[in-house]
Amino acid sequence: MAKFATLLFEMIGHEILLLTEAVPAERFRGIARFAKEAGWHMTIEDRPRHNPPVGWKGDGAIVMLEDNESYADYIRLLRRRGTVIVNLTANRPDIRLPRVLGDGQAVGRLAATHFKERGFKHIAWFSAEWSTGHRQRMDGLISAWTEEHVMQWIFPQDAPVGGKSLTDWLWKRISTAPKPLAVFCYNDYDAADVINVCLRHDIQVPANVSVLGVDDNSVLCETQPIPISSVRYDHESVGYESAKLLEKLINADSQTRRAASFADPILIQPLGITVRESSDTIAATNPLVKAALAYISENLSKSFGGQEIADFLKVPRARLDRAFAADINRSVGSEIRRQRIELVKKKLASSDDSIGEISRQTGYCNASFMIKSFAEETHITPRLWREQINQPFVSARIKQVQ
Repeated sequence: MAKFATLLFEMIGHEILLLTEAVPAERFRGIARFAKEAGWHMTIEDRPRHNPPVGWKGDGAIVMLEDNESYADYIRLLRRRGTVIVNLTANRPDIRLPRVLGDGQAVGRLAATHFKERGFKHIAWFSAEWSTGHRQRMDGLISAWTEEHVMQWIFPQDAPVGGKSLTDWLWKRISTAPKPLAVFCYNDYDAADVINVCLRHDIQVPANVSVLGVDDNSVLCETQPIPISSVRYDHESVGYESAKLLEKLINADSQTRRAASFADPILIQPLGITVRESSDTIAATNPLVKAALAYISENLSKSFGGQEIADFLKVPRARLDRAFAADINRSVGSEIRRQRIELVKKKLASSDDSIGEISRQTGYCNASFMIKSFAEETHITPRLWREQINQPFVSARIKQVQ
């Protein structure tokens, strides 16, 4: 029997049914935040039933429509009752519903940029399942990747799920792919599968295979043998904006509701990438470049430039510059700046140190120069970046597709 709970607020407004997965908690938090503002009475179910809950009046519903007929039948039942519905998935585009989604194409493009910045030329997409949402992320990656062909590793949907069959299938692809290799995974669970297969066969992560997931599930990402880098999907804003849209449609006329069902979805932009060990590398093959990259990462607390690196490695500066341009398609100076900015981000996210203290820890001559450099690269100040990391819903980025 399906379990459900009722959340009562001080002001009783519309009767709302919430039919979504229990995770991630951030999505629930976004919905609950709007529900409290609007005085909703919410009934929460973990899966569809043959009939709506007893006593539920049915003003509106927020659902996660899946690619199966039981969900579709339940949605049709709610519609016949006159219930206004907002959907949080890209699945079943044949069923016309207002939708609020994370921008899957933008997620894929962000992953492509992440790996391009690190000099990768070979990339693969991996997902253990397949749906419209999976395709959107993969298509975004493909559209932004201009280096080489994107290898598409989609586990056959008629194969046994999980277990040795998946790991063997995945290993056949990893073992024969060119290295160094970047792998963009549909989510953090798929990323963990890639990392575990690599470690089982003594493939170095991230030196030979660099891995990126999606969702930034800190419990999963930070407890793996190799912590997982992950795209920060803005679940809280998806939840909040879906509830906001539902309230608007409940109060609208039938013509407005019908138009919303045929409109393009409201898209919530990703918040960025949390870089951890699984992708914190540069895809260099030239030994001179590798040595220079090691020098940079080990000396970021100091002030230095390309000449100091060339002197340390006992090579002419021009030779070092040519090696960087040929191997990773960027200058020595741009790589120093990139690594400094990444280190600043890590310290902003993981410590309460002041901006001035962080500038000293990351080799900047003063805080003003660090702030200027950070803003040039990220288009935001370090202080605002820290606030958004701690409270991503403060500045939800929404795109209405035209």
